[in-house]
Amino acid sequence: FGMAFLPDSRALVTDRPGTLWLLNIGTGAMTRIAGVPAVSDSVDGGLLDIEVHPDYARTGWLYFSYSEKTDTGKATVVERARLRDARLVDRQRLFTAYPAVAGDYHFGSRLALKDGYLFITLGERELSALAQELWTDLGKIVRLYDDGRIPNDNPFVGRAGARPEIWSYGHRNPHGLAFHPLTGELWESEHGPLGGDEINVM
Repeated sequence: FGMAFLPDSRALVTDRPGTLWLLNIGTGAMTRIAGVPAVSDSVDGGLLDIEVHPDYARTGWLYFSYSEKTDTGKATVVERARLRDARLVDRQRLFTAYPAVAGDYHFGSRLALKDGYLFITLGERELSALAQELWTDLGKIVRLYDDGRIPNDNPFVGRAGARPEIWSYGHRNPHGLAFHPLTGELWESEHGPLGGDEINVM
């Protein structure tokens, strides 16, 4: 599902059933990483995206997302951790999408980091009306600081009934997220249900 490059040109690769691999690009050797959390691997769920902190050499942080099964349903979770001896250590949970709901579709879950911020895409879990509702994270892009705190200048901070982490809403199942290398704009893509993907520039 996801791939991210370390400064030494090794790559981290996620397999949706719950395996994280460290790929030596030069030799092709793959090492399985231990310490990965249990995931809910069904249809669209599982171990999803992974990103390396822009200042990885200093911080050592890796960011990854996955779907988790709880007593009330399934939800997208984002954590960060460090890599040590082929194991994730220092794991910290930064975000859990609200609410957990039944179903195995449309977790979204692409990550992007820039200028101290973490952006997370979240699918509407095939509950299309909720993409327009601000009390839920479903069908949204959220913006956090890279340590999980919520920025005070997010657009819905302080609005009654709205979740303060929301950055953009009305999305279906966003699987593409990247910063334009020249303009710095955030580009997001999501699948069209009948063909014709949608691109949003923010």
